[in-house]
Amino acid sequence: MRLPSLVLLLTTLLISGCARKTGDETQASSAAPPAKSPTKATTKKQPVVPEKPPLGQRQYGGKRLAEWVAEFNNIDPRGPEGTAAVDGLIALVRDADVPLHTRTQAAILLGRIGRRAERAVPVFVEFLRRRKEPKGGRRKAEGGRRKTDNRSTLNSQLSTFNSRRHAELMFSLKALTKLGPVAKSATPELVRLVKDADWSVYVRGAAMEALARIGSADSKAVATIVSMLTYAGDEGVSLSDRLFLRRFAADAVAIIGPDAYVAIPSLRVCLRYNDSELRRRSVLALGAMRGKGRDGIAPLVDALVRDDSPAVRDAAGDALAMLGPLALPELRKLMKLDDADAKARAALSLGKIGPPAKEALPELDYALDDDDGWVRINSAEAIWLISGNADMAASAMVEGLRSRDRQIRIKSYRFFKTLGPKAKSIEPALHRLLEDPRGEVRTAASKALQAVRAKR
Repeated sequence: MRLPSLVLLLTTLLISGCARKTGDETQASSAAPPAKSPTKATTKKQPVVPEKPPLGQRQYGGKRLAEWVAEFNNIDPRGPEGTAAVDGLIALVRDADVPLHTRTQAAILLGRIGRRAERAVPVFVEFLRRRKEPKGGRRKAEGGRRKTDNRSTLNSQLSTFNSRRHAELMFSLKALTKLGPVAKSATPELVRLVKDADWSVYVRGAAMEALARIGSADSKAVATIVSMLTYAGDEGVSLSDRLFLRRFAADAVAIIGPDAYVAIPSLRVCLRYNDSELRRRSVLALGAMRGKGRDGIAPLVDALVRDDSPAVRDAAGDALAMLGPLALPELRKLMKLDDADAKARAALSLGKIGPPAKEALPELDYALDDDDGWVRINSAEAIWLISGNADMAASAMVEGLRSRDRQIRIKSYRFFKTLGPKAKSIEPALHRLLEDPRGEVRTAASKALQAVRAKR
């Protein structure tokens, strides 16, 4: 009887335990809320974009927009207030809601502040990376809104978008140009912009100027500009645009100066082009080589003597003067030619060199008896500029007052105006001109006498 009783007891306990467990599960399931089926609203949380305050209430470095506009002209970029303004100016440049002319002012002021505004460079680089129309085309330019059938509205939106992008690009280029070598980290983007045929030649030219101001701080800047001197063009680039880009490149080389001496062979090639403006800019770039411009002397002399454009010949004379004593041997040879035009320009160049050209005084003295009025007057002026001998120069200038060429008379009068009382010894000669039968000579002599007697 013990065994059946034990089995009955165990069975009873087992049944009651299962019933208790089932009851607990039922209670738990009834207490829990029903599970929701996953939806897009629950699986992806939408970001909350904070609403911007009104433009007039926004702070830029602790100042409101109206305060900045009122203070722009009073900020000295070289003083401590320039340094203190950097963060606020960067914030102004970044805010697309600020009027473009104000952002442009802020950008240029950052450029004038210079090295202390170096942290603004990445901001300008970001603007250089943006193209006219974003990747994704018109749909993205609309800001993600549904496509509209109103084509004029869409074109207006794109035009506004592109105008803002272009303005941001241009004020960034101007700021980087003013920052100069400090902006060398922008070189890769500037190089890309110079080589991007989708942009106008003026944008690409502005990028070249910015690279020129960076100069030797980055070797890629110089190499890119030199390559543009012989730019063959990309598909779709017109011949006139290629020519413009070569001109901009010549200007950029002139800005860099001696550090771009590797450009001399390319500049010599540019002197062969049938474009007088490119040749003029190229000879000035050769002159900018200064102490490293020895290889540019021969083409400059050739341009001064043979070029068919007076503007190019004038520029060649200026360029030889920029080379200084390096060009003296060739300038002295030019003074011995029978070509009056070449001699007059060479004398002008010697005068611009000044005292370092004193070894050319014998040639200049000999030229005072030349048959050509411009040779005589330019030589007289050069003698004064080199030696400081006013009397010798003044004698030749008196003869210049008697010239039938009005421009020579004007230059002679200006010389006496510059000398003032230093030319008092020449007063008797000027008095004699007051009796000249020609009225224009008497007028010129009278004005020269007043200049000599004027108190300084």
